[in-house]
Amino acid sequence: MDKSGGTFTGVVTAQSNTSYATAQIHNVILNTTDAVLGSMGDGDLWIKYV
Repeated sequence: MDKSGGTFTGVVTAQSNTSYATAQIHNVILNTTDAVLGSMGDGDLWIKYV
């Protein structure tokens, strides 16, 4: 992705790391079930909806 912007043409996944105090992109998982910790990496966000 160019710094001036653009459109992602595929699935983008953020790097998993433990730099929690650093501003960065996070993976967001939307699902109708409770979070599955084994399916998540460090810093991932799981949002359960109904």
